[in-house]
Amino acid sequence: MFKRFVALLLAVLTLVPAAASASVPGLLNQKMATRSGPSTKYTEELGTFPQSTPITVIAQIETNGTVWYQVEFTYNSMLYRAYTGKKRVDGIGVDSVPWESPRYTDDVTVTWATAYYGPGEQYATRRQTVDKGTAVRVFQVEGEWALCDYREGSQWARGYIRVSDLRNTAPAPVTEAPAPPPAAATAAPALNIIDRDQKLCIDYYGQVFCYAGHDESFAQLVGLLPVMSYFDGVPCIRSHTDVYTGPGYNYWRRWIPGTGYPQTGKLDTNLRIYGRQNGWIMIRYPSDANGGYRYGWVIPEAISVENQNRTPQADFAALPVVTTRFVYATEDPDRSLEIEGFSVMAQVTVTALAFLDANRDWTYCEFNLSEGNSTYIARGFLPTDALQLK
Repeated sequence: MFKRFVALLLAVLTLVPAAASASVPGLLNQKMATRSGPSTKYTEELGTFPQSTPITVIAQIETNGTVWYQVEFTYNSMLYRAYTGKKRVDGIGVDSVPWESPRYTDDVTVTWATAYYGPGEQYATRRQTVDKGTAVRVFQVEGEWALCDYREGSQWARGYIRVSDLRNTAPAPVTEAPAPPPAAATAAPALNIIDRDQKLCIDYYGQVFCYAGHDESFAQLVGLLPVMSYFDGVPCIRSHTDVYTGPGYNYWRRWIPGTGYPQTGKLDTNLRIYGRQNGWIMIRYPSDANGGYRYGWVIPEAISVENQNRTPQADFAALPVVTTRFVYATEDPDRSLEIEGFSVMAQVTVTALAFLDANRDWTYCEFNLSEGNSTYIARGFLPTDALQLK
């Protein structure tokens, strides 16, 4: 038997700050309505787009109590930016995008100007040009492009106009966001790796957990991923509520032959409530279909108001990991080691969110899933011994 200390390594890993990003990928939970600006007073000439449209969330702004996201997407091989309501968008980190300032300066066009849907000629042009002498409101400048409000008929429109077409606005240099300062060093967790009887054992703050078939990279996961917590919510669950694999209507649902899509059953015992995310609540619920339990996400109305008020935000990480072999994900890790559900190929990057429990045999992950010609986002439990840090 021998003992090795890896506290320094874990200290370095736990202190790596999250990358500062001006934009993050978003996921639509319904069709995307678009406005040229953050209000219903703006033009809506682009109409709506399918829920499957890939989007990037650029910024957010609140108008009269409603939060709007400025999103970027591709349509007919051209880039566009438009505004859609926050309620239509899910995804990890979308709430962290910068807030647009409501402040503006007044300016006027000095020539007939072309307005674009984004800051550059790679973006589509708006159908109507802006007349010479049009009063505009300049909200921000990105390089040679100014984000402007102006009247387009009876409505307001928002678009990007070259600063050379404006009387008083000057270009602004585009610079990379400054790197965040290094985090101050903190005490490393009291975590030791022990090789005991051909098993990897981890002494974590005095508690020893032993695992077969793991190596030191697994110990790093122990230091980086939280363990899921829950409270008992018996017997407050609404029968036959649709259950999704993730917190949003855009997450994949598995079709169960002879049963259909997952729903909460008639049984209301042993209900566990894990947390809230994107307005949805994660539960473990009894399954009428197979007599076991499943994990999934429901709308808050599926549980009692009392339990809604008790439900905290889910404590998840967002750690990129890679599958080391072909595996099946499962919605029912408690029932047995017979893994049922949907498959994930080897050497695929997934996002590890948390360990199911202190045994750390199962890791709750988010990943893309292909079904026919469509790609969905899904969540499920993967065997921890099939994962390694990316």
